[in-house]
Amino acid sequence: MAEDKSLELDKQLKIITVDYNYLKEDLIKKEKDYNDELSKNLSLKRDFEHELIKRNQELSDLSSDISNFKIKEKHLNKISSDLKEENSLLKVECDKLRKISLDTENTKIKKLQEEIDELKTMNQLYRSQRLESDEEISSLTREKDKIKAEYNQSKKE
Repeated sequence: MAEDKSLELDKQLKIITVDYNYLKEDLIKKEKDYNDELSKNLSLKRDFEHELIKRNQELSDLSSDISNFKIKEKHLNKISSDLKEENSLLKVECDKLRKISLDTENTKIKKLQEEIDELKTMNQLYRSQRLESDEEISSLTREKDKIKAEYNQSKKE
């Protein structure tokens, strides 16, 4: 009985030893798997943190770009507003110049029309004076011919 018990205990000890060794190997394997997972997770964490830092920097850069674009947009809007105002002023000035030009042209046309009328009047006066002169010359030529004829007649007599 004591021997049976000793054999039974030996048998249980061997089973417990095998179970112990199996559990020890399983624990070592699980510790290795845990350490591998922990290492992988730490690596992923570092990668994630690096990516997070990179994205934060990109976000900061984008925010800076957006700020710069907003400043440029305000500047361009100001330039656009100034150009619109200048364009409006130039249109008003152009309209004034056009009116002045038309007034000047109308004044020149009136002056030229007056000159034409004056030249027509002078031309008519010249023609009438020429006609008078031609008539006077004709009359004087007739009178000369008459006097010449009388002279020749009196010479003959």
